[in-house]
Amino acid sequence: MRLTFPFRAVTAALSLILFLLLPSRVLAYSPNPDLTAADAIATLKADSDSSPVYSDTYNLGPTGLRGWIYNAHDNVWRDGIQTDQSRQILVTVASTPGSAVLEVDDVILGVIAADSGSVPLFSSDCRKAFGAAITDAEKTGAGTLRVKRWRAGTTTDVNIPMTIMGDYSSTAPYDCPKSEAILAAARIQLVSELIADPNFLTTDWKGSISGLALLAGVAPGDADYDTVQSRLQTFAQTLAGQTPNPEILLIWDWAYIALFLSEYYLSTGDANALPGVNAYTLALANGQSRYGTFGHNGVLKDDDGVAFDRGGYGAVNSAGIAANISIVVGKKALLAGGQIIDPEIDTAIQRGADYFASYVNRGSIPYGEHEPWMTHDSNGKNPMCAVLFGLQDSRLAETEYFARMTIAGYPGRESGHTGPGFSYLWEAMAANMGGPNAVAKYLQQVRWHLDLTRRTNGSFVFDDSENFGASKTADGTYLGDTGYYGLNPTAIYILSYALPMQRLNITGKNADPVPLLDSNKVDNALAAATYHLDCPAHITTELIAALSEFDPLVRDSAAIELATRTLTGTEINTLLAMVTDPDANARMGACQALGLLENSTALPMLAARLSDPVHWVRAKAAEALRSYSPAEASTQITAMLTAYTANATDPEGVVWDDPIQTANSILSFALFGNSVYGGTNLASYTINAPAVSYTHLRAHETEADLV
Repeated sequence: MRLTFPFRAVTAALSLILFLLLPSRVLAYSPNPDLTAADAIATLKADSDSSPVYSDTYNLGPTGLRGWIYNAHDNVWRDGIQTDQSRQILVTVASTPGSAVLEVDDVILGVIAADSGSVPLFSSDCRKAFGAAITDAEKTGAGTLRVKRWRAGTTTDVNIPMTIMGDYSSTAPYDCPKSEAILAAARIQLVSELIADPNFLTTDWKGSISGLALLAGVAPGDADYDTVQSRLQTFAQTLAGQTPNPEILLIWDWAYIALFLSEYYLSTGDANALPGVNAYTLALANGQSRYGTFGHNGVLKDDDGVAFDRGGYGAVNSAGIAANISIVVGKKALLAGGQIIDPEIDTAIQRGADYFASYVNRGSIPYGEHEPWMTHDSNGKNPMCAVLFGLQDSRLAETEYFARMTIAGYPGRESGHTGPGFSYLWEAMAANMGGPNAVAKYLQQVRWHLDLTRRTNGSFVFDDSENFGASKTADGTYLGDTGYYGLNPTAIYILSYALPMQRLNITGKNADPVPLLDSNKVDNALAAATYHLDCPAHITTELIAALSEFDPLVRDSAAIELATRTLTGTEINTLLAMVTDPDANARMGACQALGLLENSTALPMLAARLSDPVHWVRAKAAEALRSYSPAEASTQITAMLTAYTANATDPEGVVWDDPIQTANSILSFALFGNSVYGGTNLASYTINAPAVSYTHLRAHETEADLV
């Protein structure tokens, strides 16, 4: 018998305990201040508990201004409402053009796109309102942003002149002069930084992404095109000459270096890059785990070359999906260069695709080898999967799923562990995998943020922190440097605005002219984005229908809302019938709803679903059984143990429908107990059950850890 130590479970439990033991003051934030009150500004500047602290601010678009805006930490950041309660903007940095009428310590109380008239007070999120007003001001003939300024007790309406750039087209960034103008300004800025700094393209993931932006956004005929190509050629040769050391598996760097080299070769045909493409692509393939995942480092191998563990502390999907994308694009480059494909590359592509495909129809890609998250996104992992599958012709269902999840994730694009840098990098490219209409509709939802993030010199900023929050420039000035761990934010946004140029595989080169997502699917994804907020307004029959929806978060929200209501006998019977519906989505939704309702009639039906041919139906049935009291759930103990044994798989192999045995792991929580996840614990019933046997315990012993 192979004994396994539940490292992930223990780690998660210890992390939870440490979190709960943290001093309460960590979560004690000061309330939303009235910045026009006496001494309020001085108090804010000295308040270490303000949210955010005074030094953390937001760029206010191409106005020359930065400002402090209140963040409510009790708001759900994935809903994009962290500044929802803010109604005032404190000016912290003022330069041209805004400095003509605003100075530090002024408070902005309202804004409109006009050159005259009374400016109303902010009545909603002032950050979003300010961004939307910039969009309007840039398209008007007046080209003016009119703000209500409070200064030392006096309130006045004043005008900020804005550059007229026109309106966004309904298809932006496609066929959109304004988007083209924004791209041109950003390109000029990035190229000027490249020319000014001989070390601009660093030989790591950050420099590689800047290189990708230059490949994507600088075309023949653009200013300094030849200079850019010369620098990119030198950069590619440098990277290709650095043979990856298998003893130092730096997946973050390798993934983006490989991607740049592959896209560079496919763009230029420069054969000098091919050795590097092959070396990095093969190194990544060999550094992949048996599940198709990566950690901060690749897998470690024994003396026989057999992988047994990852470097670092486990799977990190944000690095791993990028690595899998690079392997796919690397193969394309090698084939285009007439190279022989090492079998390890094909195996790695299949393995990585199969693993991340297992999350389709279940939820979002989590941090590592964990069960799906009930969110639409967290820092770009769903979007990266949309690109990963969109680059593979045989993976249309997976591409559709992750593209739709990306679109639905627009409210939470500012959230993410370590900050949302990879969200900003990948989301537009991911939505674009659904077609031009899909990315246009996605960008319409976040246009206010794109315009708020843009600066007067054409550059973009990164104004975010862990999960959500404000930030600062390096020197405290308006045009000071910002970045995501050194990643150039202008490079990030060039990759979004350059989508219509289709110069790279990741930006739509050779894309199918027939869009993958039609308008109905795009609209469905947009509706799913806020369904959890909207569902209380739906009538019960609509909620029951939503249990069969495409989007797993819609199904989840509908089930949770149904559990708060008193259902009629007819409605209960409808749910009971759905447990055996031919549609797996309906079975999942019904299992969850009936479990939350703790309907006793459903108990044997839920136990029967533990053997459903669809693994995630099994998981939902197991979760549902954990909603009942131990005494009630224990009536199904024999069926649960039987299913648990029958569904257990050899831990030395991988069943790709459920690679880490999530469904059985959830069932094990009910049968044997789990202190991290909560819910019903039948351990005392399990151990005394007449049906318990060595076979059941053997199945539990070989179960994969799940945290």
